[in-house]
Amino acid sequence: MPVKVYIKVQPPEGDAKFYPISNEPITLGRTSASRISINDDQLSGVHMRFYVQGKSVFIEDLDSKNGTSLNNIKIYQQRFCVGDQILAGGTTIEIAGPDKNSEEILNLLNRNGTGITLNLQSKEETSRRYGGNDAAVKFTRNAKLYHGDRKSLKKKSKVKAVNNSLKEVLALLIDISLSIGVFAFALKIAPKFYPDPFKSNTNKAISAYFSVELLPVTVACLVLALIVFKLNRGNGEKASFGEKLTGLD
Repeated sequence: MPVKVYIKVQPPEGDAKFYPISNEPITLGRTSASRISINDDQLSGVHMRFYVQGKSVFIEDLDSKNGTSLNNIKIYQQRFCVGDQILAGGTTIEIAGPDKNSEEILNLLNRNGTGITLNLQSKEETSRRYGGNDAAVKFTRNAKLYHGDRKSLKKKSKVKAVNNSLKEVLALLIDISLSIGVFAFALKIAPKFYPDPFKSNTNKAISAYFSVELLPVTVACLVLALIVFKLNRGNGEKASFGEKLTGLD
């Protein structure tokens, strides 16, 4: 049975929100291309990804412009544990507490001495930026690679990123197709609810729907389709129709 873990995301402004992380990777960034879209100008469009592997949660920076820090240390890919704090731009991320995660999950996600995966310049960067922070210096000194070097990790991550990017594109196309279907269906049944504009316009061409008489009906149907698209895609709290079909839920 897949492990499901809730993370707490606190944007620079507004209330914190909670999102579930499971075996399928979930991305976080500034734009709607990310599954979790955060209003933070310092984030990259697709800044990082989270995923569950075995009984651990991992975070991976996706070559973001401003980087990702875990406990004040810039990281590339690392196990994400209870008590850790991730900082990306002005957004902070933590493992949610007992109000969202069970005691069993919280116990499972303790660090228990596990080291931190550093990118190639993290020790120098940490020394330069946090020279007076004893906790950060100690954390860096005791660091060890979690699994493999940066080069091999990047190679594996690129393959995984391509596969998931293709899934995300396919999911988006499915969701757009669904909204187009809603738009076409709404136009088809519109004469039953608003017959008057159609009585004076018997032209069957598509261009007729953009005439002065039918334009308000067309706009109303388009707005309905956009609402359906927005509700379907959401903001990361639940999987869309396309994401469920492609296995990204």
